[in-house]
Amino acid sequence: MGSEFQAFRGAIITPRPGSSLTIDLHEEALLVVHNGRIIAFYPTPASVPPSFSPPAPVHVLQPGEFLIPGFVDTHNHAPQWPMRGIGQGLHILDWLDQVTFPFEARFANADYAARSYADTVDDFLRQGITTASYYGSRHMPATKLLAETCLEKGQRALVGKCNMDRNAPDYIVEESAETSLEETKECIQHIRNLPGCADAATALVRPVVTPRFAICCTPELLTGLGDLVKQDDTLYMQTHFNEAQQEVDFTTHLFPQFNGSEADLYEHYNLLNSRSILAHCTVMADYEKKRIGELGCGVAHCPISNMTVGGGFMVAPVREYLDAGINVGLGTDSGGGWASQMLMVIRQAMIAANAQEVFSHGKNKALSIDEVFYLATMGGAKVVGLDKTVGSFEVGKEFDAVWVTTTPSLKTAMTPREDDDSLRRVFEKYVMTGDDRNMPWQPVAPPRRSSPAMYILPAMILSLLFFVIVSKPNLASDALKEIGLPLPFKQGLNITIYRNETFAPVPLPKSHAQTADIEQLIRQVESLSRTTRWTSIANISFEGETFEPEGLVRLGNDRFVVSAGEYIAPRQKDEHGNYTSVGAGFAHLMVFDGKGRRIADASISVPGSTEYHIGGIDYDGTYLWGTIGEYRPDSSSYVFRASPYVLEPEILVHHADHLGAIVHDTVANEVTCLTWGGRKALAFKVNEQTAGAKSKAAAHLVREKNNWSYFVDYQDCKWLGRPAGSDESVMLCSGVARLNDGYVLGGLALVDVETLEPIVEVPITLASSKDTRITMNPMEVALVDGKLRLYWLPDQHDSTLYVYEAA
Repeated sequence: MGSEFQAFRGAIITPRPGSSLTIDLHEEALLVVHNGRIIAFYPTPASVPPSFSPPAPVHVLQPGEFLIPGFVDTHNHAPQWPMRGIGQGLHILDWLDQVTFPFEARFANADYAARSYADTVDDFLRQGITTASYYGSRHMPATKLLAETCLEKGQRALVGKCNMDRNAPDYIVEESAETSLEETKECIQHIRNLPGCADAATALVRPVVTPRFAICCTPELLTGLGDLVKQDDTLYMQTHFNEAQQEVDFTTHLFPQFNGSEADLYEHYNLLNSRSILAHCTVMADYEKKRIGELGCGVAHCPISNMTVGGGFMVAPVREYLDAGINVGLGTDSGGGWASQMLMVIRQAMIAANAQEVFSHGKNKALSIDEVFYLATMGGAKVVGLDKTVGSFEVGKEFDAVWVTTTPSLKTAMTPREDDDSLRRVFEKYVMTGDDRNMPWQPVAPPRRSSPAMYILPAMILSLLFFVIVSKPNLASDALKEIGLPLPFKQGLNITIYRNETFAPVPLPKSHAQTADIEQLIRQVESLSRTTRWTSIANISFEGETFEPEGLVRLGNDRFVVSAGEYIAPRQKDEHGNYTSVGAGFAHLMVFDGKGRRIADASISVPGSTEYHIGGIDYDGTYLWGTIGEYRPDSSSYVFRASPYVLEPEILVHHADHLGAIVHDTVANEVTCLTWGGRKALAFKVNEQTAGAKSKAAAHLVREKNNWSYFVDYQDCKWLGRPAGSDESVMLCSGVARLNDGYVLGGLALVDVETLEPIVEVPITLASSKDTRITMNPMEVALVDGKLRLYWLPDQHDSTLYVYEAA
């Protein structure tokens, strides 16, 4: 298993899953990571299953050390990092004119931009800021360099070219709205063309539309930017919003038709929605608060700059926003904010909240240290749309972490740790008095590695290290081709976690072909007949909506993976039975435990794609294998594989036909797929050597065989291996056939994979409690205590797993 796995035991502090503003301090937790994703998190030693065996050496955190999620900076001006601390006390428009614009103009020089941005990103990383939403300058080349720098150094980021075509000095204002829009589009495309950044769901660096504020943008420019946001539902927008009274007054002067409402102004230009990041929000009328809440906007709270730049002690009513259900994160506001340290922002946010409680005569209660820490992590992740990826330690999320070290002596500014300090006390000392020396940083997942690894140094220097774990960006991919895609091509992953448990056992169980009793299993299948008596062993109700199950994989005694299709729009046929529309839907991989409790549900097809119908699935000891295609015959499909630990699909090959059931022969390294109705078998050779090469496919077609058996349509198959002394590759398939009189015949078939000739065909007349033929779609097989056991999941939506043994 090697470097694919990391395991950590010790103190872990994290926002509580499913909560708001609450964090948990775990004294002795165990956290396991596989390929950059958390696959197990046990908060106490008692919660670790007795059978659990860590798949890698466990890194034990020493006293005074703990893991926290990486900080999320929701508002940051990268070109203002060199000017921090200058011009404090100036009113906002004066500060822009006298300090900011002259500094940002320097970024017209690409060499200067490259040097400055390298230092900027390094500085924020050493402060534990693993995710940042950056404003660039208005210069397109410099903004491209900023995005490239974030990717190179492994910082997750949103990067936007600043738009400003008026009310700025001639040396920095853009020449026209048209130029600004064209350069913005070019920046967006450049960022999406960076390695691993094509898919917004998995990109390490994402573009963000960035009008500086309405004062600097003509109506034409705002209209064009709003059109970009409206047309692309993955594109975020960030701007300054009700930052200071001077800014609000000037905006009202420029846009009198909105009667002083910036909410109405930005909404009019299609720039306000749930993907809007609004910085500051200090001068807010009740209507403004209500409207941004209704639209689902997020607030980037920047307490340092609000109290030192802009003209007054401006205190955002954060408690009001939180009580109204508005997502709030913290921003350094580098430039206006004199500190690059998120710890400083946390402390200032507490001061601001105390002041707001006084100003509101006790109405807006101050924020606790736990609540502000939440804003710096999970709160920020919600604001920038990454709460399913980072912000907390939860199974299925990226392992994005800061390793904090504390000392009993004066080696940092932090209050020294004492022997009787609890974890709570050490945490408070770190937050209120610690600095970057409590988290000396080292990137441990080079952003262009194909698989991330953690590099653990000797324990004697462990206390001097801080680790930032960021997920690898996925390799860029060409568009789908008629035949073949580069391996790996990553799909998006929208996953819901229901239970804080591993998706799969650790270590992974063996596949059918890897088990010692596989020949006995095959012999027992060969002995089946139409007179075989089937004994019911268990009926296990699977929790929640199961849509239309298609495939089933059993991973040990306590995990089942189900492939299922969710259909949201029906297919249409003409009077001749030809499909006139393909419908719409999603492909799912769902995980259940041995009692039927739902653990996770991953939607793995591309939203809006016509390829959403998932077929059967197989397991080879390392990967789940499956197919997704259009829901009709003679169409198109692709083959994917996914780690059972993370459920994130990698496309191997695209083919111009419908592919359903699938098996993976690990000896020949071939995947064999069955077309609609199981009428034909297509074999694809997998070439692992082409990983990352865009010019060659990851798999190519090597064989086609017609299925001349009309016994049943093979719907879900399992590769059983190659029996000793035989070159025969064998699979077991389950399915049904609808006869002319309406009768549904169920059956099992042991089949030669290469010739598609049946070895054994056995009718099955069992039915579910809903009178569905039990062999409909999902099937799994096992040898338990020497007896052949079959698992079937035939019913849709509310499914029961039927377990039978052959007597």
